[in-house]
Amino acid sequence: MTEHNHPSMHDYHSWITDESCQVTDINKFFQEIHSWAPKRNLLVTTLGQVGNLPLLLLEKRNPFSSRSILIAGGFHGEEPAGSWGIVRFLKTAPERFFDDLNISFLPLINPTGFKVGRRTNDWGENPNQGFCPSSLIQHSPSREGLVLLKNLTRIKLLAKDAFLSLHEDVEMERFYLFTFETADTPGLFSQVLHQAESKFFLQQPDGMIEDSKVKDGLVFRKCDGSFEDLLFHEGIFRTACTETPGLLDINLRITANVAIITALAEYTITNKR
Repeated sequence: MTEHNHPSMHDYHSWITDESCQVTDINKFFQEIHSWAPKRNLLVTTLGQVGNLPLLLLEKRNPFSSRSILIAGGFHGEEPAGSWGIVRFLKTAPERFFDDLNISFLPLINPTGFKVGRRTNDWGENPNQGFCPSSLIQHSPSREGLVLLKNLTRIKLLAKDAFLSLHEDVEMERFYLFTFETADTPGLFSQVLHQAESKFFLQQPDGMIEDSKVKDGLVFRKCDGSFEDLLFHEGIFRTACTETPGLLDINLRITANVAIITALAEYTITNKR
């Protein structure tokens, strides 16, 4: 989620071992989504078109659990491990997560940026800006943002117990994350996500990353106009943006994102509000 002044192309030619493709292979990505979602009883719908590419939503065909979480990936096109982590989770996660939980996915928010390994969309817009009036820096929503805002009521229902946005910091070799909770200090939700990342990466030391203050690996309740910021202020009482270290191996980062999703699913199933 940290803003960079230049696009990163470091992952453009990276090879994903399990899926046997380059990280920017958008056709392979959509093929995997459409292949595996039905096997998990997930309906694939198109919320809108951006540059002739779909912004997809995966949701349960027959939701029955009282617990609902929403996972998003690919807000920034040069941060691919979250989107591929969603694919890998669909392929490998235990069936009980889909039986005991209403788990939904926005697998790729920024397809035009993803296919070329670029942060912004084809129009130079940042898809994770312009959502929250509490932000000190005002931006207009991107094309992708307008699609999300048009579907906000539906998204809030799917995210009622937690929203997780999978990001990467392409300039880092250590992890940190942004979290929002209703308490004044980070609680178990923040700790669970932190612990999941810490199994794979070293923690970013305390200090400033651009205009964000990191303490114990967390940036807590920072109003920055992101989508997770908006959802928190719209009443979703647990939201987060994870930041895996983009300078490390893509395959490790994908595996880490699967573990992060798994940790949130476990937490939601086993913990009361």
